[in-house]
Amino acid sequence: MTLKSIGNPHRPQVRTEPSQAQTIRSPTTAPAAPANQVQVSRFDKTAAQQGARLSQAADGTSPVRSFQQRAVEARAATTSTQVDGGKAVKDFLSRLNPGDDNIAIFDSFGPGTTHGDNVEHVVDENSEYSDDDIRTVGVGSSSPPAGASLDERIEHRASSFLDSTSDAMQGVLDNPDDITVINQSQSISPVRIADEMWSDVRNDPEAKAELAQELGLEEGASDTEILQALVDHVDGVFENSPEIAASKKRYDKLSGELEDAGILHVVTAGNTGDFLDTLDGMGVEYDGDFANSVLFNEHTIVVAASTGGKRDQIADFSTPSDFVTVAIDGTDIEVAGGNTANGTSFAAPQVTALIAEMRRINPELTNDEIRDLLAKAATDTSATAQEEGHGILDPDKALTLARLSLLKDLPVMRAV
Repeated sequence: MTLKSIGNPHRPQVRTEPSQAQTIRSPTTAPAAPANQVQVSRFDKTAAQQGARLSQAADGTSPVRSFQQRAVEARAATTSTQVDGGKAVKDFLSRLNPGDDNIAIFDSFGPGTTHGDNVEHVVDENSEYSDDDIRTVGVGSSSPPAGASLDERIEHRASSFLDSTSDAMQGVLDNPDDITVINQSQSISPVRIADEMWSDVRNDPEAKAELAQELGLEEGASDTEILQALVDHVDGVFENSPEIAASKKRYDKLSGELEDAGILHVVTAGNTGDFLDTLDGMGVEYDGDFANSVLFNEHTIVVAASTGGKRDQIADFSTPSDFVTVAIDGTDIEVAGGNTANGTSFAAPQVTALIAEMRRINPELTNDEIRDLLAKAATDTSATAQEEGHGILDPDKALTLARLSLLKDLPVMRAV
């Protein structure tokens, strides 16, 4: 297994995983800078620390309009086209049945305001679809058996999450209605599990000593030694577990079936950027795919988080990966209850809503055509491809390209 040293000034071309607990702020108490009050869901339990990339513009304002503003403007432009005599958009829209589900959300749902409720709010606010058009499906990891070993806990965390996701995918395939896009602001990866385990023990000497013992280390091992052993151990379980491999095989098969059915699966890049920076700073080595989510494959659209302050900045918490497709603002996003939140969890549903709107404009767009339009609507910046994929997404441009796609099959009129 080839290891990469984190002392390299260029970040490893890895990193992508789950959406960890997001920072939630009330509109009445929100400070100017991101707060650390965390709303915990069953799926997300540790808060990512926000970094320097979250800083606003020098004058304290953000030059980036909200997705909702852009979508409203784009829809107004579409309406103007219809008023001017163009009826193609109206004809296409009339073919949608508003009584069926159009979007699915896989997430944690339950009593109170959950992570899934916040994600649903972002989708709802940034598309023309209402709650009645959105199908919510509970997905997450189940608890391991009592007395489970370290290996069993790691294995169960990943495989139960994959199995839960696969069950949800099968449900959509069995009863698709008009669903053409799925949002999943969740993920599991080796780095996510290592981050969770380290967060649980780093401030508890007794728990840290117990973990070191489970890892086979001698008493008095340093934090760097414990982290290196933990990284190696978690990565080894992911690479060698037959249970994880079987669950991943089923997931990839169903992912291909969704693709064949014309259903896009949007997932988050993850929020482990800060933890990876910690590993880098401590000289801990890890494998090239250590941060890749188990959800990533050639079919998924992976969304990273940029900041609202500067268009060429990627949020420190956002996890780079070779699988990243595009980035979009993931800071100070409105969620349920009028609160605001930071995280890739709230970047991904903006892209999901955008895809739904693109297909509202032109239901004939294929998955590959949607991917192509998203790439064309993204602006390449100074960030690396692992951080931003094709670039930072411009929703205005994506919706314009969707409208223009209606013209591609019109006959060419020749002057006589």
